[in-house]
Amino acid sequence: MYNYGSRLLFDTIVPEPAAFLIDAVQRQGQSTLVAELPPPLTEDAADVTEASYRTIGKRYRATGLEPAPGDWADVGKVLEGATGEEPGAVNKTLEMAVPDGYEAITLHWESKGNGMAPPGGSTFHSVQLAVGAAGTWDSAGSTYTFTNQVRNSLGIGVSSFETRNFVATFDLRCARTPENYEKWQNKTYDAIVTAYTGMKQAYDKAVSEAQVQALGGPQGRNPAENRDLILGELKKACISLLTQDLFDGFGAITVDPVEKFPQIDLARAREQGPYIRFFEQAFEWENIQYLLYPYFWSQKSRWRARALTSDTDPTFAEFLRAGAARVVFPVRPGFEDDVRYFVQFGKIWGGGPVPGLDQPDYVPISEEIRRATGAPGNERPVGDPWEIEVPTDLVRLKTKTALPVWEQDASGAWKESAATAET
Repeated sequence: MYNYGSRLLFDTIVPEPAAFLIDAVQRQGQSTLVAELPPPLTEDAADVTEASYRTIGKRYRATGLEPAPGDWADVGKVLEGATGEEPGAVNKTLEMAVPDGYEAITLHWESKGNGMAPPGGSTFHSVQLAVGAAGTWDSAGSTYTFTNQVRNSLGIGVSSFETRNFVATFDLRCARTPENYEKWQNKTYDAIVTAYTGMKQAYDKAVSEAQVQALGGPQGRNPAENRDLILGELKKACISLLTQDLFDGFGAITVDPVEKFPQIDLARAREQGPYIRFFEQAFEWENIQYLLYPYFWSQKSRWRARALTSDTDPTFAEFLRAGAARVVFPVRPGFEDDVRYFVQFGKIWGGGPVPGLDQPDYVPISEEIRRATGAPGNERPVGDPWEIEVPTDLVRLKTKTALPVWEQDASGAWKESAATAET
């Protein structure tokens, strides 16, 4: 503990102090991704139709999609019969296979035959058809419409009378069953889901790897650099809470209209310079003190992510998990009146211009550098120091700096040399 003397202090609570850093890491990772984030899959199997399945599949780069089974399927057969007997009766049977996933709707048939002459008359022949399922004939008698469900196969019988020979052709018209179409929908949808899942997993993996890289890789960021990040985020939040300003109006760099390179907006720089200087000099940001509070003070939807966040730097990991932080920041000696004036009236530098070189509240740049680099001041230690234990991923810690020497024992196992183990 160090005593810096009397100070005017501000004591505030900063919500989710690492929110911007976490978002920045996520966005930085996403900006370098080669994987594409697929749009949400909002359709279900019923939405997959003959008109839509290609469009949905193309969205997720699904391959191997098959077209829907056709509305109709036709099966054709020919049956022949002949006899040399009188009166020439022929009976034949025929089995017609109904395609899988279809059911018979109509059967159309035609026949031709050579008749025999009955005694004392002209030639005559008759060919009749028996169909193994209930239905109705059309008016012409050559098309049979099924009224019962006929699937798998259809049996047909043909009987001829006074016929030496005949030939009959059959055309069975079959319609796609609802179950067959639903089966195709489910199969196609499963292929689309697989493609979507693959794209999403590739994207999530790329995001995770990019975020690790953005945070400095598996070994983490340098703890000193992490400390600067923490203090910078807390400082930004404190200024926003004090000024009720979210920095929306800042920025004094514009783009040259001809050459398209960045350049200073002189008017905005003159306007913003005194404001920036006031908040950088009026407070001892190098002496900011903070205490991090648990993740459950953050938005509930982010609890899982906050609770499981880790880093090789335990202090930085605690900062990333924090749901809130208590921050105390002091006013620089000599600026008390200017800060009070700002709090009361919202005007910097006591309502006047930036202090000149000959004024008491002018801060030399050398003093700012000293404070920013941790140069000792008039602070004095208070009480006894205490030790803080932090976790480590190292298996074993050694005080010696010499590298170990390994030697093989009689069994062939490698062990550290006794000489180096003791030094």
